Amino acid sequence: MKFEISDEMLRKIEEWDSCIPIDVTGAKYAYTFIPTGIGLVVNVRCDVCNRVLGLSDDF
Repeated sequence: MKFEISDEMLRKIEEWDSCIPIDVTGAKYAYTFIPTGIGLVVNVRCDVCNRVLGLSDDF
């Protein structure tokens, strides 16, 4: 199974979060992919402010 972030998802992530990374690597997102019988659940969590953005398929 292949988990990818589409260009549309990336655009939504960039619009949603404008936090400045505090990690020396510049990383600030945690991606969670959960395959289900009816679609793919995709959540993005900002490691700076701990907000979560749901990018799941439309069910």
